[in-house]
Amino acid sequence: MVQGGTVSVRVRQGGNSYDLSRYISVTARNNWQFATVNPAQQSAGYTCGNGYILSFSSPPAPGQRIGACCLVLAWSFTRAPAISDNGPNHGYLYVATGSPTFGNAHTEFSWALHQDLANASSTFSLAQCGNYNPQTQTGFISRANLVAGTERHEAGSANSHWAQYSAANSGANNIGVVLEAQIAPPGTSTEVFWISIWNSAQTASNSTIAPHSPSSRVRQITTPRARSSTAQSITTPISLANEVVI
Repeated sequence: MVQGGTVSVRVRQGGNSYDLSRYISVTARNNWQFATVNPAQQSAGYTCGNGYILSFSSPPAPGQRIGACCLVLAWSFTRAPAISDNGPNHGYLYVATGSPTFGNAHTEFSWALHQDLANASSTFSLAQCGNYNPQTQTGFISRANLVAGTERHEAGSANSHWAQYSAANSGANNIGVVLEAQIAPPGTSTEVFWISIWNSAQTASNSTIAPHSPSSRVRQITTPRARSSTAQSITTPISLANEVVI
């Protein structure tokens, strides 16, 4: 059954007629939710599935990013032919299958550290001397803490870009769940139905990537501060900037 509703019948028994009705709800099909992909660490210069490159300027300067990630959402579907039985859903259209792939493309969440931060022997990494004093708020962060903070910002289990994607993918915006629910009444052309499916899935996709929009993609670590390898004084906080191109 595709569409729920109230079923009514008239029953005759012993010369008497009885009008009976009952509401029937449709239960969503199982195993349609697209799984959340795990974050995958890549090397600087990695090209994401959407063509975006996780690249960085070297050496990093104050205000430049030292970590980046990309979220690529891929999806496809097939439509079933119109229901041709003589039941209450005769003529309805629905989605037969859904997949988190599109051709050779697949859903991915990849992230990378700046190459100078990944290299413990780089001038930038050696400049992170780890003498930060939380009482006086002076000094510099250690390389180990800067690496951990960058990873936590991009791909940590909480309050990260990956966590935002995971939370969105677990709710009503999961593209697989959205695809499963798409139906069209009798008489709808397959082209109109295809466009409706596409628009619904695209809306879910946009909602999933909304936390990574330009207005929210840059966050700063205010304390402790990172030290630029080209400066000997305390610098402004270095942004852990996420760059996502969908």
